[in-house]
Amino acid sequence: SSEPPRLLEIGAAEGRTLTEIARRIGAGDYLGVEFDASLIDASGSLPANVRLERGDAMRLPSSLEARSFDAVAMMAVLEHLPNPDVALAEAFRVLRPGGILVASCPNPFWDAVAGRMGLVQSAHHVSRFRLADLSGLMASNGLEVSEAKRFMWAPVASLPYLGIPISPDWALRADAWIDQLPVVRRLCVNAYVVARKPA
Repeated sequence: SSEPPRLLEIGAAEGRTLTEIARRIGAGDYLGVEFDASLIDASGSLPANVRLERGDAMRLPSSLEARSFDAVAMMAVLEHLPNPDVALAEAFRVLRPGGILVASCPNPFWDAVAGRMGLVQSAHHVSRFRLADLSGLMASNGLEVSEAKRFMWAPVASLPYLGIPISPDWALRADAWIDQLPVVRRLCVNAYVVARKPA
């Protein structure tokens, strides 16, 4: 359709990722749902087509109509939830037929390493997903997996903790290089899955 896309990010925090997605895609309607009101308060000024709303991944706001979004993003969300299937059922509900869901999670091994090093609060992670687990979770919730991949090479992921900022573009270039080296890809700290709701 020629209509601008509607994208929902569940667990949008301050809206930085959603703003970057909007910058890359262009015209569209971008809504972020975030549970933590203090993160929404910290969002500052957002582009006119990017909005944040308080809500729970396990029970999205009733204002979000069924089959109303072209894409749903759940970046580093599912591992925080006691019942990820409930959140995926909610995402499935608001996704239009043929719509795309993108979800990411930390690799359990690297998540545990980062937790022991005090880099992340892994105690807040109540579920653990290997790449195959994440793909299986999508399939068991009625979604058709089209891509499943590891990303964010461990040495690159450690740079912000050393006070060295990395841009999204630089991280994408590093991932493209790592993608050509399957053995090295095992040292990636995250995984993502792209899945489609059947038309």
